[in-house]
Amino acid sequence: MKIRINLLPPEQQPPKWRYGRLLLLPVVLMLLVVAALFGYGEYRYWNLEQELAQARSRYESLATGEQQMRIAQTRLAAVQAREKILLQLSGGRYSWHGAMSHLGVFMPRRVWLTEIGSAQKGVVLLKGNSLNYEELVIFLSKLEQDRFFVDPTLLKAEQTERGSLTQFEITAKIRGL
Repeated sequence: MKIRINLLPPEQQPPKWRYGRLLLLPVVLMLLVVAALFGYGEYRYWNLEQELAQARSRYESLATGEQQMRIAQTRLAAVQAREKILLQLSGGRYSWHGAMSHLGVFMPRRVWLTEIGSAQKGVVLLKGNSLNYEELVIFLSKLEQDRFFVDPTLLKAEQTERGSLTQFEITAKIRGL
């Protein structure tokens, strides 16, 4: 460090304030503020990119589910279209196979049918045998309670010659015919 000796009178001496250093302080403060703002902006940008990446991953995971849902909807629409065509083609026809399957579900084990016919349109004639009269009554009561068969009527019930079986004839209307 140099020693400076100022021999000028105090009125003529340069002021001791260093204006360069005084100007340097606001400039440094401004640079710090600008750097802080830039850092905050970069942090926000990085944070938004992280949120965007999370949103994209959620979208991709939902996109597969949405695609599967669309496929299921198109399949459902195709099935419904086929059902509509089948209903139009059936045109009020009735499935006797369905009626007989339904009848077989609630028949007692000791009652069996020997003949099934149609007496009139929408009326079915059931002929068969049972081991005893009580089983026939159970079968007839189940027919009466069923929603598929309407007005079951016992036409004939008689014991066979040997007395071991009860032969019967029943007519019943089928609902919907």
